[in-house]
Amino acid sequence: MKYIHFLIIIAMANSALFAETAKPIQNRVLSGLIIRHGDIVDSIRPIYGEIDANGKIEDLAFGSAQVGGNGGTEKIVLKQGYVIVGFYMDKGNYFGAMHIGKLRIIWQKWSRIKPEGDLILSDSYSTANHMTDVVKIELSAPKGSFIRGLNASATEHTNGDNFLSEIQIEVANESSKKSYIGTAANTNTPSITYSVEVEIISGFNKGKIAKGNFSYNIFGIRGEGEEFLDVSEIEFTYDNDRYTRDTFDAVPKIRLIDGKFKEIQFTGGPQTKRFGINSGFNRNQFGRDSEIFILKGEDYFGYLNAETYVEGAGKVKYKKVK
Repeated sequence: MKYIHFLIIIAMANSALFAETAKPIQNRVLSGLIIRHGDIVDSIRPIYGEIDANGKIEDLAFGSAQVGGNGGTEKIVLKQGYVIVGFYMDKGNYFGAMHIGKLRIIWQKWSRIKPEGDLILSDSYSTANHMTDVVKIELSAPKGSFIRGLNASATEHTNGDNFLSEIQIEVANESSKKSYIGTAANTNTPSITYSVEVEIISGFNKGKIAKGNFSYNIFGIRGEGEEFLDVSEIEFTYDNDRYTRDTFDAVPKIRLIDGKFKEIQFTGGPQTKRFGINSGFNRNQFGRDSEIFILKGEDYFGYLNAETYVEGAGKVKYKKVK
């Protein structure tokens, strides 16, 4: 299965992308969609917010007509305080014609002048049932930019109905006001990377540091409630030993709440010097005064050595790298 990413190439800022325009294209941001879908995506219609002089998003309005047919179920998709910064799509052969079979929206919080903070993925719109030769596509604005134009096209299916087949975005950076159009090139699924550092505060290894970094793909994030994802990559060094994704007891997992990273969980090492972060130990096993934070539910590192049941603990710090 191929993965396709959309690079950005410069285009004219006044490109005529829409059949109708409710707001000047320079002062609007993609804030939502009306989607019709069933097995695959029937149609979409963009909803734009007007960016006022203070960088706030005000009135919502349509910027173009519906693209695609009237089949399936209609949904109005808006997320208060957020804007759409991209899409994940499954495109493939649906009973003899190429269409977009599944669509997920990438949201980011609007902070007056630009999108900022963690990316949040929507649930999938449509199921892509009965689709073959599937290609996974990511189409997203660069960091710090926003979508101010959406251009879509539909093609006629073998039964005469119209279904969505292409999406193109125009993006702009608020500071530069440059305008760009998305086109395709090969890449891998994007990921988020954190560094992790442990300061051991009790036991035989008190004062030592264990650290590493890990990544996870955002393609699998639902963005609602509690969820767990396997890391895509990890490297962690403890007590002069280096551990990678396949050398832990099981593939380390990250925990998210509403799409936001909360913690990593893993256990590793031989029985003589076993260790873990938020895993492998019972919090009630840590009873020193310096370890009280563990009983309060905070992130923790635990370890043992050859002659003890639980030797000591450490405090965990994360830093987002990219």
